[in-house]
Amino acid sequence: MKAALQHYHARMQRVLDYIDQHLDGDLGLERVSRVAAFSKFHFHRQFTATFGLSVHRYVQLARLKRASHRLAYSNARTTPAPTLRRLRAPTAAVIPEF
Repeated sequence: MKAALQHYHARMQRVLDYIDQHLDGDLGLERVSRVAAFSKFHFHRQFTATFGLSVHRYVQLARLKRASHRLAYSNARTTPAPTLRRLRAPTAAVIPEF
């Protein structure tokens, strides 16, 4: 039983590695379940039970993490200054008292 469990965990780890290496590609349930060699229905249930979130949510979070890391450690400006000036809140309008 222990060997089967280790094999199962190895398959899930292979999926996580695949997702991390292919964040720009198609990471739909069908493709990712093939990496684990499970049916997409069984894989989705097992992935959710193992990691506590769906495959789709895991992929979203992995992409968000990568994007935030790139923003934090990049020297490039992401938004031009004129755009930032337009996004600032307008100054309060003066309303005359009657």
